[in-house]
Amino acid sequence: MQPGIIFTGGDCGVADLAAIASQAEHAGFGLLGMAEAWRSAFVPLTAMAAATRSIRLAPYVLNAYGHSPLMAAMAAIDFDDFSGGRLVLGLGGGNKVINETWQGIPHARVLTKMREYVTLLQRAARTPAGRRLHFAGEVHAMDWTPTVGPRAEPFPVYLAAVFPAMLRVAAGV
Repeated sequence: MQPGIIFTGGDCGVADLAAIASQAEHAGFGLLGMAEAWRSAFVPLTAMAAATRSIRLAPYVLNAYGHSPLMAAMAAIDFDDFSGGRLVLGLGGGNKVINETWQGIPHARVLTKMREYVTLLQRAARTPAGRRLHFAGEVHAMDWTPTVGPRAEPFPVYLAAVFPAMLRVAAGV
């Protein structure tokens, strides 16, 4: 098993993160994650992808309350394409402070939201261009026909879970 590094943002600029990513890959690390709390995840990860060739790259974790399923799906598909299939998509529901205080979004129906969100992202990761993806849930609905399909090998989708109820959701999707 190769070690990984999770970046929280800190005082590094995006170019610095890309340089560190290159050094980490040369040192034998297997995964780089970008926490999405103090900065966006996909912009620094894209710079890291451009500076590396084989290391896996992950938002750690993409907050489902801050991204609609459609926007998250499109970003994930594009990033996975750009990175050559190196995306590991980490998803989470954030917490009450991040969602309500920082973003002004009600932190409600978390378990149902995350079950549906993960299901939608998994389906998007497997829906070919031109084929309709339809989903009607309790929290989310999507009727989308992508014009760009995912890579042949779908990216893995991981769900962050701290409490037993979310662990049960993760086990069920």
